[in-house]
Amino acid sequence: MIQVENVDLAYPGGPVVLRGLNFQLAAGSFHFLTGKSGAGKTTLLRALYLDHRPERGAIRMFGEDIATLPHEALPALRRRIGVVFQDFRLLDHLTVAQNVGLPLTVAGIEPDRRDKNVAELLDWVGLGDKSGSYPPRLSGGEKQQVAIARAVIGNPRIVLADEPTGNVDSDIGGRLMWLLAQLNRQGTTLVIATHDQTLLRDYAAQAGVLHLDGTGGVVQQSSAPVQMPHTGS
Repeated sequence: MIQVENVDLAYPGGPVVLRGLNFQLAAGSFHFLTGKSGAGKTTLLRALYLDHRPERGAIRMFGEDIATLPHEALPALRRRIGVVFQDFRLLDHLTVAQNVGLPLTVAGIEPDRRDKNVAELLDWVGLGDKSGSYPPRLSGGEKQQVAIARAVIGNPRIVLADEPTGNVDSDIGGRLMWLLAQLNRQGTTLVIATHDQTLLRDYAAQAGVLHLDGTGGVVQQSSAPVQMPHTGS
């Protein structure tokens, strides 16, 4: 699903922060991305959600090398990737339902189908009664739940989450991780940047770890079991 080969990544207009990255993530796998503050976790995630091209090397996603892909081809590829930002990035002038449905609106999905999908997803994340609310009236945990719903509304094959439990208490954090783990069990490839040792401990049997060593060096990778799609009964 993701192949990173001899990649250097730099801050925009700044120095190289990661050098010689090499790793592969299987389809349906679940990995935590770890490392101390400033190690380059967010920089790597930006590259994986196609917001930042490498200085050197190749990043292949779905078999496509993003370093050589024409800019006009990027939007279609991005629609296969869901992103949960640490700062939520919700639009305050739109309701919860409108924020969640925005990717479908942009994709030109018919309104009735879009609204049905949004309502079902908001029920799934536990915010069915907040569909008409605006982000400023939500708690931090509710905003993160909206951000997760927006990230997955288009059924992406990969979900990238940057510190999704960093702004919430442990109870809400557990709920958010349950939602993300359910996606993985349905076959979604999951990469979560975190410094939360509790998460690493609680999901040790389920997730692998990509660790940035903080010196700009290579990623140290531990393997993860591939979660097979849930077929139900």
